[in-house]
Amino acid sequence: MSPLLCLFALVGVVFCAPALTDRQQKLVKVFGEDTNVTRAEAVIEEEARKLGVPTDEYYNACTADADAVDFTDEEEADMKREGEALAQMKGQFNNRDEVLKVLQQNAPKTYAAIMKRVNIVEKELPKLDGEAQNYVRKLGNFLLDGVVALSKAENDFFGQLSVIGKATEQILADYKSLPQSSKDSLEKVYCINGAIRIASNGKIEKLIALVKEFQKL
Repeated sequence: MSPLLCLFALVGVVFCAPALTDRQQKLVKVFGEDTNVTRAEAVIEEEARKLGVPTDEYYNACTADADAVDFTDEEEADMKREGEALAQMKGQFNNRDEVLKVLQQNAPKTYAAIMKRVNIVEKELPKLDGEAQNYVRKLGNFLLDGVVALSKAENDFFGQLSVIGKATEQILADYKSLPQSSKDSLEKVYCINGAIRIASNGKIEKLIALVKEFQKL
């Protein structure tokens, strides 16, 4: 193909490509540059229909706090630096309180960044039914317990994979055991299924399957 023809082809692609709407641009910002916005909008419409809520209401649940939840470049740099320092510290955590104490004392910027997101989640708790609220609180404690377990499997790659696999299975099992009304309550507020469907394209399911295979070794 001649250079001139290449130029015309490039111009054609640029000028013929449909411009993204404001809603689509928001979806790209929330879920990443490789997001298929047409598919994302279809997922949101489908999930909203299942829940019996307006599409706009569910769209807002999926995107409203996205800017606040995303870590800034500065926060990511701080967390990387503090994480590398924490990795040099030896010893195991005995309980979840120790995890928070160590973070607060030795990684204050990481602790502040995490607590900011925790506060965002907790702000929405009153919108959930009782069982859904308990699940969210239990999930937070369970994640901290996972950190404790990982610290005890230090330098044991397969041991750490096993911890992650068991934690993932327990989280999913607890979610599946919730009544449908509580699952719907969670979905209306936190857009869990919708976010997973939009962002993962099956990647999360593949990761879980991979971890399970490692557990068998």
